[in-house]
Amino acid sequence: MTSFEVTHFDYFLRVCSRDFALYFSCPAWEWILIQAVHSERCIYHAAVAIAVLSRNNYHPFSGWPEPERTSTVGEYAIMQYNRAIRSLNARVGRFDIVSAELAVLASILFVYFEGFQGFQALMHVHLRGGFALLKDLKAASRNAEYLEIALYQIQDQVKEFGGRNSGNDKVNR
Repeated sequence: MTSFEVTHFDYFLRVCSRDFALYFSCPAWEWILIQAVHSERCIYHAAVAIAVLSRNNYHPFSGWPEPERTSTVGEYAIMQYNRAIRSLNARVGRFDIVSAELAVLASILFVYFEGFQGFQALMHVHLRGGFALLKDLKAASRNAEYLEIALYQIQDQVKEFGGRNSGNDKVNR
C-alpha cells in the first residue's frame, strides 16, 4: 500500500465504517466492513475509493498529490473502483454462499461510490444485482438479513434523492 492508500484505508476504518453502522442502525455493520476490508481485496479497493471521495468532500485536497499519476480525486477514486470490480470478478468464479455474500456486500459499496460520483444508472445496476443474488442467499446465509436490510435502505435513499431512472428500477419486497 502507498502512504496515500494507508491514510484513506485508515479513514475508512475510523470514519466510513462507523457511518455505515449508523446509517443502517446496526453496529454489526462496522464489524462486517472491517472484517471484509481486511480479508477481501475487492472490498479494500472499494473502501479506499469511498474514503477518498468522502474525505475530500469534508476536507478538500488543497493540491492533488498525484497518487499513481492520476490528475484528480475523482480519477483516483475511479481507478480504485475499477480495481475493486476486477478483484471481485477474479474472486467470484462460481456461485457459492461466500462468493454471493461478497458480491452483495461489494454491490452495496459500489452503490455508495456511484452515488458520490453521480453515476445513477450504475447505482441501479448494482442494486438490482444485489437483490438478485440475495434471493439465492436468503435460505443459506446467516448474513442475508443484514444485506437485505441494507439493500432496501439504500434503494429507499436512492429513490428519495431522485435516483429513479425510468421507473423500472423498483424491486418487489
